[in-house]
Amino acid sequence: MKELLKKLEAAVKAGNKADEAWEREPGNKELEKAFEKAYRKEYRIREELAAAVVTLTHGKIDMKTALHMTYNPKFADIIKRMA
Repeated sequence: MKELLKKLEAAVKAGNKADEAWEREPGNKELEKAFEKAYRKEYRIREELAAAVVTLTHGKIDMKTALHMTYNPKFADIIKRMA
């Protein structure tokens, strides 16, 4: 899970960078595509992390809740303590 957290942190940074670039040039289709690609990657990693939480908790935390948890700024700290 720690490796997934590292991937998520990198994906969030890449997504933020792509978003900032697109905001500077909102009409630029290439920047829009780059942002969408970065966001999709970030979301896939969040889904992987959420699935790991579901498995780790033996289903006591469902997928929807686990996915929402990945957006909590304290999520990484909690997972680092657990793993």
